[in-house]
Amino acid sequence: MNGAVEHARLSVFCPKCTTTVTWPSSLSATDQARIAAEIRRSPIEGHKLLVAQFGFSMAEAKALTLHVTQTAGTCHRCRRPLSRKDDVIVCEMCRSANLDW
Repeated sequence: MNGAVEHARLSVFCPKCTTTVTWPSSLSATDQARIAAEIRRSPIEGHKLLVAQFGFSMAEAKALTLHVTQTAGTCHRCRRPLSRKDDVIVCEMCRSANLDW
């Protein structure tokens, strides 16, 4: 054992780009809302926030940043309305994973 602490992770596979987006299960709804707001304001600053304050690797932060909806309820890729009001959803039209936090 190397002393590293393993944390539970949640994930969604994006059929469109074939990336698995992961995040800690410990993220609260408040954290998710803060992350989404920062990414919507500035994807670069959102990426920095994920790495500096939430401990994401650069690759994890990039994947998550690219899959957060830019407008709540609207697919980040094709901009069509999402069919369900879930936090994590795959768009029925373009098959992109969306984190609608």
